Amino acid sequence: MSTSQMSDQTQAMRLQLLRGKMREDGFYGLIIPRYDAHMAEYVAPCDQRLGWVTSFTGSASVAIITLDEAVLFIVQARQQCPAELFSFRHLHQEPPADWLKRLVQSDKLFGFDPMHVPLGWYEAWMEAVKESGNTLAATDSNMIDALWDDRPVASRAQARPFAAVLCGEKSRAKCQRIAADLRDKQIRQAG
Repeated sequence: MSTSQMSDQTQAMRLQLLRGKMREDGFYGLIIPRYDAHMAEYVAPCDQRLGWVTSFTGSASVAIITLDEAVLFIVQARQQCPAELFSFRHLHQEPPADWLKRLVQSDKLFGFDPMHVPLGWYEAWMEAVKESGNTLAATDSNMIDALWDDRPVASRAQARPFAAVLCGEKSRAKCQRIAADLRDKQIRQAG
């Protein structure tokens, strides 16, 4: 069953399962961006964790699921997700950090998978939870992966390089530029 064909009952069950896992792991809330481990705009079916829990398959989105509330931060239309299960915020006009900052509850623990969160978002979220008296912590593993029984298998296709015309420069030139930048900043290899 694709996420777009999902019933509201299935979504409610998935939220209930996730909330049970959150309680079991000691979290009040979980922040779920659409990103995969590569911060890609287009994610493989096996990495559509946000879609699994919300049924939203559009891009540019983040969900914050708490034990009491489910909020979806999006830019696109809201037709895919059941309105009785989720409240909606605009990702750019009302970003997750603002929502976290305005929480009236304090001493709550919010989890996130560090493999799927850009550094800038992490920094904004960390500042926001501190301001509201809450805590942000990386999960040891992805909670959704532990619940997603029919998760599609990851592709085993070989990675292929993009032409320089698509990515701006050749791989070797990019590696040399990064290495020079690290030398300039006197960053040494650990070990």
